[in-house]
Amino acid sequence: MEFKKLVIENFRNFSSIEVALSNKNVIFGMNDSGKTNLL
Repeated sequence: MEFKKLVIENFRNFSSIEVALSNKNVIFGMNDSGKTNLL
């Protein structure tokens, strides 16, 4: 199974987000920005 897109609405600190996915994805950001919530 391959995921092409991730859509999150009203989950923890994300009000609305849409992310296009590829074979390899990198998640980075400042501390307390929601990286772990995205996983």
